[in-house]
Amino acid sequence: MINKKRNVKSFLVVGRAGLDLYAEPIGTPIESAISFSAQLGGSAGNIAIGLARQNCQCTLLSGISDDSIGRFTKNYLRNAGVVTDLVYEFSNHKNTLAVVDTNGEATQAIIYRKSPADLQIDKNLYNDIDLGQFSTIIVTGSALTKNPSRNLTIKLMKAANHLGKEVILDIDYRPDTWSSHVKAIKVFRKVSRVVTAIIGNDIEFDVMAGKSGEGQNLARKLGSGKTTSIIYKMGRRGCILFHNKKETYFDTYKVQEIKPTGAGDAFLAGFCATFNSYKNIEQAILNGAASAAIVVTKVG
Repeated sequence: MINKKRNVKSFLVVGRAGLDLYAEPIGTPIESAISFSAQLGGSAGNIAIGLARQNCQCTLLSGISDDSIGRFTKNYLRNAGVVTDLVYEFSNHKNTLAVVDTNGEATQAIIYRKSPADLQIDKNLYNDIDLGQFSTIIVTGSALTKNPSRNLTIKLMKAANHLGKEVILDIDYRPDTWSSHVKAIKVFRKVSRVVTAIIGNDIEFDVMAGKSGEGQNLARKLGSGKTTSIIYKMGRRGCILFHNKKETYFDTYKVQEIKPTGAGDAFLAGFCATFNSYKNIEQAILNGAASAAIVVTKVG
């Protein structure tokens, strides 16, 4: 039982934010859509908004396009309560665009990601970031895919670890955004040494392990120490917490979902909001699961 709320400092979320267009009416395939509704998208942007909606102070570190789509993204974040002081505009680069429908397991999500603005943040911005004001740094895997974003992100993770901050990695692996599978493994293994928690699904841990079917063994190994918590997600089958040589299984909340997109981002936001306030990891996972269950029943 949660008895006492702790003082909450703010979060820094690193990664992409962009525009999602949802086919309407609900249940209509993209190719048959009558219209599209505009929503914020991108894993880091979704996480940041999820945290803000649970009354957490949250800053997003990202890059956006220097155009109306970038301004839409920034305005959406601000209106949701996310601090955008570290959201930078880049000319000649574009926001990520995703076109999505709502058809349950048959949901389509088409992502346009050419010369993305979010990957243009670089080490020259490091001095703009006051790590002392943040209690937790959340890094999404998309921020690690390419330089210059990768170099800045790893530098931030190392510095936050040195300062004793919570450093959380959401693997968020998308194969077409990496130069190679081998590079992804190398980078994920490198940053795993400076994090306090890693969250990913079974496929993503397989990628990190470098071999299909070995992801759970890797998660178990990484979670055997005293400093790292591993949350191994299995979709509708729930998730497993590996921590301090213990394994704890958590089931999902059963709902009538209209699409799977955004579930992982909502889970992480719900998890972090609760854990940061109460330091109760089991309750945090339950809140994460509840947040994910809510998100899959709605557009956006």
